[in-house]
Amino acid sequence: MSNGDRYSGRTIERALDVLECLREAEGPLPLTDICRRAGLSPATAHRLLAVLERRRYIYRDAHTKQYALGFQSFHIGQTRDAMQATARRSRPALALLSGEFGVAAHFCAREGTRVVLLESCRPPAGAAGPPPPGFERYVDAHASAIGKVLLAYLPDDDIRTLYRNVPLTRHTSDTLTTADRLLRQLAEVRRQGYATDRNELAPGASGAAVPLVNLLGAINLGIWLVWPAGTAASHDIRPAIARAAEMTRRIAAYNPVD
Repeated sequence: MSNGDRYSGRTIERALDVLECLREAEGPLPLTDICRRAGLSPATAHRLLAVLERRRYIYRDAHTKQYALGFQSFHIGQTRDAMQATARRSRPALALLSGEFGVAAHFCAREGTRVVLLESCRPPAGAAGPPPPGFERYVDAHASAIGKVLLAYLPDDDIRTLYRNVPLTRHTSDTLTTADRLLRQLAEVRRQGYATDRNELAPGASGAAVPLVNLLGAINLGIWLVWPAGTAASHDIRPAIARAAEMTRRIAAYNPVD
């Protein structure tokens, strides 16, 4: 790690220390208290506070000169809460999809170049089998249908930036391992509105995913269906994709799933 990287890392840690001490405080804090609680010099604290204030993560009362968490910090927390609430609403849809098509159904969100499984449902008696390695909580976006469907609606330049310093890990011989190949496949995902994977994340694992478009038109959530090893190739998966797309529309519109 270079000296610049170490400096950047320390700066980020110190900024997080400031946010955490303000979160834990019972009210706004003066600069001296922030320095004491976060273990910072006045000069360092003042520099960090100026940046955080400019980005609206904190605000400074013009009369008391004290600091408190700002709108942006609360917005991030509310976004996370909203995502978790949406995940809870997905449970009936996942159960329906799992039972109707004999698949493992996952409700997922993208975090950078990975996808986190927020909710999951498996068919009775484990018909879809145990999760392959890496399916327990996070999966690589480039190697999964759900990751590709959530990456597809980003600008190509943003996708290249995401993977500039992150290797496209080879999980199997079918895994996409270059940004150019990934971008070509994402163009097809945009055209058809869904994504598929086959043997890309784990041998024998096949899946399909559809995005959830929220009321603001943003996409960071989706449903991922994973078939038992060897079964997807012998079935027409289009009805399952269409049903999953219907479920995402109902979840986004707060309509009941039945």
